[in-house]
Amino acid sequence: MPEWRVGADIGGTFTDIVFLGVDGSLHTKKVSSSVDNYAWAIVAGMTAVLHKAGLSGGDIAEVLHGTTVASNAILELKGARTGLITTKGFRDILEIRNLRMPRLYDLTWQKPPPLVERYLRVVVDERVNVHGRIERPLDPADAERAVDTLLGEGVEAIAVCLLNSFANPAHELLLKEIITHRAPGLPCCISFEVLPEIKEYERTSTTVINTYIMPVVAQYLSTLRQELGRIGVPAPLLLMQSNGGLTTAEAATQMPIHIIESGPAAGVIGAQALARVLNVSNIITFDMGGTTAKTSLVEGGEVTRSLSRRRNASPGSKCSCSTRHPPAASVAPITITSPADQKNGNALHTLTLGSNRSCWANLQLWMAGPRCGCRTPFGAAVVPDV
Repeated sequence: MPEWRVGADIGGTFTDIVFLGVDGSLHTKKVSSSVDNYAWAIVAGMTAVLHKAGLSGGDIAEVLHGTTVASNAILELKGARTGLITTKGFRDILEIRNLRMPRLYDLTWQKPPPLVERYLRVVVDERVNVHGRIERPLDPADAERAVDTLLGEGVEAIAVCLLNSFANPAHELLLKEIITHRAPGLPCCISFEVLPEIKEYERTSTTVINTYIMPVVAQYLSTLRQELGRIGVPAPLLLMQSNGGLTTAEAATQMPIHIIESGPAAGVIGAQALARVLNVSNIITFDMGGTTAKTSLVEGGEVTRSLSRRRNASPGSKCSCSTRHPPAASVAPITITSPADQKNGNALHTLTLGSNRSCWANLQLWMAGPRCGCRTPFGAAVVPDV
């Protein structure tokens, strides 16, 4: 009978492995993260512990994983080349946003660019009213034209968000069917399945970010599952969600928005558990990674919950803020809203200034962060810290 649970936390610079036995015994291992394939570091660390402890893959009951792969893909703008199909008249909603400035009196603030460039945002002529009644039917030929336009631009994923589709998803479902027929296997998200709620900007941006990181997360989790199988670990793979709960790898592949704060949330939950053992009610947690640094509060023994988180991923950005709005998290240049049936995430303030932040050249200008000077598994040179 498997007697060991494995915790694996991966960051931009280091990966930590913990084996916990049913008798409370512990084995730990810290290895450099493998930037080309983060799964390699997890497997290398687990293999080292298995050999050292004289265990086999069959002794592992489950693998619990906290990761920053999704959040780093957003902060470093390394997601998929994404296209967006929306209702005519709503092409620029990602840029118009909700007309709120994060720093009202900062005259130098500039709006971050949207994750989907304008030429990759196409519209279809349709209209569903707020009650779900179809005012203007979607012409299948118009839908096919929109899909073909994006495929012709070489997009790697397509997001679909039509006006009031939360009340009637018929047109979105038609577009999904066409995308699946025209490009089998191409990642596609419709807002009705991601966030079937009112508020166009929040629903659009949430659907876009889910689509943007889906191929990255899917590739990573698929590789990790294969590598675990290679070393003889058939145990279930569970991932930490932003709200501190767990989800399956299959669910995370389809809805990666729920694991964007996976690693940071795991740190807060772990600190809360340690505080309880030490009989300390109020603590401040601080988690320094290679790409970002995170801080949170545990008050009265309970994790502080946030209804909204904002983060700016533009080069040189400094700090996030947390405000009391409907359940939403604004990450990088977009807003992410959790469905109503999801508990609010942990209140995390994030700095895009990690301990291993690297310099990089952009049109002959030297930029600092938020890219990480990640290590490679073979000891190659690391970009110097700033």
